[in-house]
Amino acid sequence: MRKRANAFTPYTLTIFGCLLFWYFNGVMFTAAAGADFVVYVSFMSCILNFGVASWLFFHTLKIGRVISITLNLLTALMPISGLITLLKHREPYDGFYIIIYAIFILLFCSIALIHLTQINKKIEVEKWTKWILSLIPVTLSGTYILFILNLI
Repeated sequence: MRKRANAFTPYTLTIFGCLLFWYFNGVMFTAAAGADFVVYVSFMSCILNFGVASWLFFHTLKIGRVISITLNLLTALMPISGLITLLKHREPYDGFYIIIYAIFILLFCSIALIHLTQINKKIEVEKWTKWILSLIPVTLSGTYILFILNLI
């Protein structure tokens, strides 16, 4: 008999991490002169991670977990590249950003590790709970994507 996995821990960490990442990127984009490809890939994978991967493993176990692992690692690309850049060019104010990037790296890599360790464990969540937990991120990310598309 398979052990049951705690489904709410990766769900909550993904929602919290993506919202925190959106806020951080919004603050960064207001002060940045431009962003490179890694930042855009990381930001778009964060949107997909919040809107799709945060709940998909409730419905399709292995496919959802593999997509969540992939999107969490893609979201961690920007903090990893930012941390490498900060460590190359030592500035006096970099201590705060090093801590922020390290938090994001630990958060998204730990979510991917949780999914990886629980990839074969069965999830038992009520049907209505699954749908309610799925509807909230889909609605929020859908309205965000529509907002972005209307601004372009």
